Order: sequence, then C-alpha cells, then structure tokens
Amino acid sequence: MPHRIAAKGYTSVVLVLNMKRFVAGQAAQKRFETVRGSREFAEALQHDWTRSLPQPARFHPLNDSDMTVEDVGFATGVFRSLLLDRHTAPTYLLDKEKVKFSSGLESNFQFKTLFKRAWDRWEISIRPTMTGFFIIRLIYRYQQSPRTVIDLAKDAIKLQEPLDVPSAVRWLKYNRERYETQPEKLAEKERSVKELLAWLGADVENPQDSETLYYPVQWKLAVEALNLFVADGRFQIPHKDGNIELRPCPPHYSLPLHDSYIVYHFDELLAEPGVIDRAKRGTAKAGVKVPVSLNKIRQSNRLRNAIVSLLEGTVLRDPNKPDEELDANGYFPSPRWSHADALFTDQEMNMASWSDELCLFTARTALIMPSKKWRNYEMAVSTVPSATLKVQYARYWEAIERMIEFVLEVRVLVQLIESDSYRLLAQIANTIEEMRADMFDGDIVIEGELKEQMAQAAHLRRMAALAQSVSHPPFWGRAEYAVQKAERLFGLLDVPRILKHVNRNIESINSVADHVDELYIADLSEKSNDKATVLSLGLAAVSFIVTLLALPSFWYDLAGLNDEWWQHETLYNLVFFTGTFLGISVVIAAIVLSANALRRRDTRRMMRHLFNQDR
Repeated sequence: MPHRIAAKGYTSVVLVLNMKRFVAGQAAQKRFETVRGSREFAEALQHDWTRSLPQPARFHPLNDSDMTVEDVGFATGVFRSLLLDRHTAPTYLLDKEKVKFSSGLESNFQFKTLFKRAWDRWEISIRPTMTGFFIIRLIYRYQQSPRTVIDLAKDAIKLQEPLDVPSAVRWLKYNRERYETQPEKLAEKERSVKELLAWLGADVENPQDSETLYYPVQWKLAVEALNLFVADGRFQIPHKDGNIELRPCPPHYSLPLHDSYIVYHFDELLAEPGVIDRAKRGTAKAGVKVPVSLNKIRQSNRLRNAIVSLLEGTVLRDPNKPDEELDANGYFPSPRWSHADALFTDQEMNMASWSDELCLFTARTALIMPSKKWRNYEMAVSTVPSATLKVQYARYWEAIERMIEFVLEVRVLVQLIESDSYRLLAQIANTIEEMRADMFDGDIVIEGELKEQMAQAAHLRRMAALAQSVSHPPFWGRAEYAVQKAERLFGLLDVPRILKHVNRNIESINSVADHVDELYIADLSEKSNDKATVLSLGLAAVSFIVTLLALPSFWYDLAGLNDEWWQHETLYNLVFFTGTFLGISVVIAAIVLSANALRRRDTRRMMRHLFNQDR
C-alpha cells in the first residue's frame, strides 16, 4: 500500500551541533562559554563571518530574494524584531561542485554506497547561532518527480546507516592473509580501506583497537561540511581576553550522536485511485497516481495510516529476500486506528489554521502540507502591524520551518545547560566535601578551584536566564498561530520539564554558593582570631621577658638603698615581698595564658594564616 502513495515536495533533516567542538584549546573553550548568547557574538556572526570567507568560496550566503526567511517570518507574524536583531545570522549553502575527495576514498565501497550517495543527493546548508551552535540542514528535493512515502522513510533511514569500521577491519585482515606473499597487490587492496579508516579517525595501523564503531552517515555529512566551512573562514569570536579562533575538528574526536529532526514538506500528495476510492479498485491503470485533497485524506483510512506510519518512521523488511532486493521491499506496520483518526479529530494533532492545510508535529518528525489553492497568492495579516502584501503564502511555511529550527536550537541549549549544571554541581559538591574534611581538623581551607567554579556558575545562571526567555514563544513570536505551533513543539520536545531540572540544579548551585559565602566569612573570622591570638602571645611574651629582666633589678636596687630609707624593717619587708609577688605573678600569668592559647589553637595553621597572604 505505501508504494501506491507518493508526494512532491522536499524532506529536511535538521541537525544541531555544538560550536565548542571547533574551538582549539581548553583555555579558549572556557572563554567560549562566556560569550554564548552575547551581543558581541551575535554581531560577529551577522557581519564579520561573511567577510571572512574567501572568494570564490565553497560556501555562499543563502538568499533567494530580497527578503530572507527571517524577514518573511517577521512580516507574517512568526517572529518579532528581537529574533531578527539578536538570533539571526546568515545561512550558508555548500557548493559541492567545489569539493573534491581523494581517489582512494572515491574507490572505497562503503564511501561510495553510504556517504557519497547521501552527499550527492542532499543539499547541505549551515547556519551559526549566537547561542554557540551550528544548525545543519540537509534537504532532499523531489518537487518534479513524486516519491513514494515508503521511499521517503527509507531515505531517512539511509542517513542513519553507520559507516562500518569493524567490517573494514575484517576486510583488512582478510586481504593481509590472502596477499601475504604479494606486497604490491596487498598495498593496492589496502589503500582505499586505510584512507577510509584515516578519514573516520580510526587507528590505521591498529584498527582493531579503534573505538569508532558507530558512525552515522548524517553526522559524518554534518562534520565534514562544518570542517570545510571552518577551514575556509578561519572564523574568530571577539573576547576581552583575546579572540577565540575556530579550527576544523580532528577526525579522531568522538562523533556527535544528538537527535535529528525530520520535516516532510509536501507540495502535493498523490495516490492511486483505488487507494482513495474503493469503488475504483482494479479499474484504474496500475501505477497511475492522481492528486489527493485534504478532504480525501480525511475520508481515507489508508491515506491517514500512511501519514501516521511516515511520521513514526518504522519500516519492516523481509529478511528472506536477497540483499540486492532489500532496497526494493519495505512495508509500513499497521498503526492503531485511533492514531490515524486523531489526525483530524484531535485539535492538538493538526496545528494548521486553515481547513485545507496540514501541519503535524511529533517529537522527531513534522509533516507540512500547505494549501495548494493559495500557493502563489500574496498573504496579508491584519493583526500584525507590518506591510505583508508582497509576501507569498508559500513562503510563510518556510518561516514556520525556520521556527522549527529555532525551537530545536533552544531544546539543545536547555539540554546542554542541564548537563553542564549537573556536572558543575557535582564538582562543587566534591570541592565542598574536601573543605569539610579540613574543617573537622579545625582548619577552614577555601580551595582555589572553587573561585573558578563560582565564576562558571555565574555564566551558567546567565545562560539559564537566556534559555528561559527564548523558550517562551510570545517573547520572540507575534501571531498567535505561530505561538501555538511553537508551544506545541516545545511540549513535544519536553523542554518545560528540562527547564524544571535546570532550575532545580541552578537553585542547588545558588544554595552551595550561599554556603561558600558563609564558609568564607567563617574563614575570615578564623584568620582574625588567629591573628588576635598571635598578638596576645606576643604581648604575653613581652610581659614575661620584661618582668624577668625587671625583677632582679628591683631586688638589687631595693637592697642598695640606705637604711635611712627604711624607718622600720617591716616597711622594707612589705615592699620586698609585694614586688616579688607581683613580678612572679605576672610571669606565671604570661606562661599560663600562652599555654592555654597554644593548646586551643593549631600553631602551624595559625602561622600559615598569619604569614600566607594568598589565602
């Protein structure tokens, strides 16, 4: 049945990749985290990066008309001016005619059948964002020749197919055993496989030790295009501590395995007459397909089932058929009737505003089918304060697809913040635990790395605030029909729940930061007490020394006085014993006070606090 239903249009696969992978050096990567979402970064993307590309360039800004897709979104109420000013950067299209691969790679079987086939079929465009990501969009167009819905699902599956490193390793081992006595023949056989392994970042000499086991084609496409883009531009990001430079990502780096999002844009849906109307089964010519209206989809269970199966993306194949026939066979499973019926009965399923449109969202795929009748009409919106008479209705849906990209960017941003906040919280907890271990020994030690962690926490709170803002569609969208679509997609992508996790982590970090402030105050108090103790010891020592020196002099001077001074012996004895008692009491008191002070304080720690000015 899926082979009897086809469509004209195009398929888009949206990938989001962290720009940090292309920043060279750990120090530069730390600085990069502080410029995410900044105004300076946005201005550099909007103006400087375009001028950095050499001419003639393999990448050129994508602008089909005087109005960019963001301008169309502003004119039709999808975006506010805030998004145009802060969150918009040029989109660059790759001219694949200017990209050449080595002959060794071109001759490799896996490269030809997996990577090169996708490379030639899919358009590749790249858009950097001020939140520190690259948005890669792969587009496969079938607007002239219709493509069956089962083939559309297979196209997406082929992008997920991995480049098989273990298979290449086995092939190397087989050839080395087979051509052990023919080194020239062996070198010829190994050349393409070794180039493939080196291109994938595997260890060519010891490929069996390579950790690169799963390398999906779509992410290799993205990384390969981005490496070309970064190599051509040699882009820089302004920073107060020195510009941040981007460099191509080495192939041995771990491959990103983030989720991708697929958007099916149908200009027209076609089906054999027997699929649309049971009465016409067997009467129409086989293979002939006719256009299908949205009302016909509502009436046909088979059409609704095909759409639901395409959105789910599951394809069943017969394993008993020969390998060469696997591409020729494929079947959609039968979805539950309730799922198919909900396409039009559930208001949250079809987010289109008009009765002859279709706009379906799931967590991984979307299907857009604009009205064919109004395709070339100009679109005006009375509730939006802007002139929109020169905007074609068909371009409005391009703006909706741009909105989908922005929602996906926000989803990856909040996921990144959630991961970073959890990791930072764990690091701070470990540092605090080490500090507490010293506290039990009577010593409060503020670790030097805690200062850096608190600085990271400050930047993380800034990014969390940015994520909160951009995850609220009315903040950057104007018209309610666009806001509702964005809210629906945010909900399907579970962004509100992730934001709750982020807020909880940030609150925990804030709580720890408050505790650090308390420890810092306690540390200052401890240092002050230690210094006061040392001062007291110094005064006691001075008193002790002065008294010891003065007491013998007192006795000597007292004995040297004439008898005329003393009218009575009793007076002499009174002065002698009183002075001696007081002197000895001062000495004993100094000794006792010094002993008690030393017993109550850690002498080594006290000296460290007194003389270590860096603490």
